[in-house]
Amino acid sequence: MMPERKKRFINREFSLFVAIFVFASVNLMSGNTQTANAAALGLDAVPAPRVDSPSCVVMDGVSGAVLFEKDAYSRRMPASLTKMMTLVLALEDVASGKVGLLDEAVASENAWEMGGTEVWAEPGESMPLDEWLKAVAVGSANDGAVVVAEFLSGSVEAFADRMNSRAFELGMQDTGFKNPHGLDEDGHYTTAMDMAILSKHAAAVPYLLDYTKIYQTGFRGGKNELTNFNENGLPVRRCRRFENRYDQQVRLLYLGHGPAGRLTVYRGPDGSFDP
Repeated sequence: MMPERKKRFINREFSLFVAIFVFASVNLMSGNTQTANAAALGLDAVPAPRVDSPSCVVMDGVSGAVLFEKDAYSRRMPASLTKMMTLVLALEDVASGKVGLLDEAVASENAWEMGGTEVWAEPGESMPLDEWLKAVAVGSANDGAVVVAEFLSGSVEAFADRMNSRAFELGMQDTGFKNPHGLDEDGHYTTAMDMAILSKHAAAVPYLLDYTKIYQTGFRGGKNELTNFNENGLPVRRCRRFENRYDQQVRLLYLGHGPAGRLTVYRGPDGSFDP
């Protein structure tokens, strides 16, 4: 029988921000937090949306121009948005040939001891890196993130150093990573602007969106099933809630949580946004 501790499945609401990518030729919001980029595009006639999240950035996913922002530089706890950097580093290593998706990664006692959202990794459990990446991208698994970190860098601490180095290289000026999963920890913080910068880069990393677009998939050779409820904050190509109304001009939706719960902004077929 599985120990009670291992039965836990915590899906925390976290007070964060939302950074939404849009691709050219869409009507955007304006208002007090509208940027000069938005004004230059003639978007100042569109009413600002209600944004419950304390921080927000809307960035053009091609040019990187910031079209809308709200308290974009305040430090926030990134929670599971942390896993975006974990996926970036893993898949950049795959693209460079340092590791392969079929390489076996083994869960440690440290991974087994993780709390929060998990896939109940057992010490010594070995699966291809591909399976652990699905655990992170689809299931937002904290234990899976530790397995990936230890496989790539030998320890969580060494992997966190890599995360911070990559953040610096990408121009994320106010971010500090202490772990690969996002559980709150002193010195683990970011801003909405830095997450927007990371998201823009993540969208171009080979295979990353192939993982995050997965809604449901078999796991452990079909013994288990992972489902992506779009509540982990990771970038997705579409949101299933609006699947039937998805507009191909919006190639990436990015979801976050505010005090009032989930905030999703997307462009519908009529060009409108629905906060």
